[in-house]
Amino acid sequence: MCVILAGCGGGSAVDRVNESVSGLPAPSGASTEARPTVSAADLNATISGRVSFEGDVPRLGVINMATEQVCDAANKQNPQRGEEWVVGEGGGLANVLVQVKTNLPAFDHAAPTEPVVFDQAGCVYRPHVFGIRTGQTLRILNPDRITHNVNAQPKVNRAFNAGMPGVQTQLDRTFDDVETTPFSVRCNVHPWMTAWTAVLDHPYFAVTGPDGSFTIPDLPAGTYELEMWHEVAGVQTQTITVGSDATAEASFAVSVR
Repeated sequence: MCVILAGCGGGSAVDRVNESVSGLPAPSGASTEARPTVSAADLNATISGRVSFEGDVPRLGVINMATEQVCDAANKQNPQRGEEWVVGEGGGLANVLVQVKTNLPAFDHAAPTEPVVFDQAGCVYRPHVFGIRTGQTLRILNPDRITHNVNAQPKVNRAFNAGMPGVQTQLDRTFDDVETTPFSVRCNVHPWMTAWTAVLDHPYFAVTGPDGSFTIPDLPAGTYELEMWHEVAGVQTQTITVGSDATAEASFAVSVR
């Protein structure tokens, strides 16, 4: 999203505009007030920004993978640490989901045809945080040739706990309902493996990369509530206004509580 799925919302919203928005249900979290018709030419605004970490960065311990020889060998040269705090050199915070929460354009956003790829190589989930669209395929890969299980625990969508033996290299799943608060995905076989995902019915979200930056394009000019979510720092919101054919800059700062 982003270096980590920044484009996970799929193709350009311009290609998916519904020229007549009357009668469409308001997307989750959107205002219920009537929205004027918006043409494709109006989708020219962008919100970009950065999430930064303030203070001393917690030093996370090296993950002990000795219980699984394949995992241990795969990470011998570059031992993995916990990913609760991934802070870049300039203080940017990675793995933060940023989404537009209100005043969403009333388009009929078709689910992207390309899947979100969720890899387990080296007994590490990649990406660690991601967004996925309702109806979009989540393609889970198991190149390790050992047994993993993928235990997704949504609150709105149907949970699943799917075992993937070493001979199974791919598993596809979808989520049907909007779930804007990220939920965990875990491997019970290898308890250090954890990821987080949210399910959205629009493309207006991104996940920060190593420098903490994000970009959300193809919005009409307007005023929006922008929300960031981090697995430890929690949620922050801010109101941001962006003009036509313009980019508005947003910034969030978090620290250890």
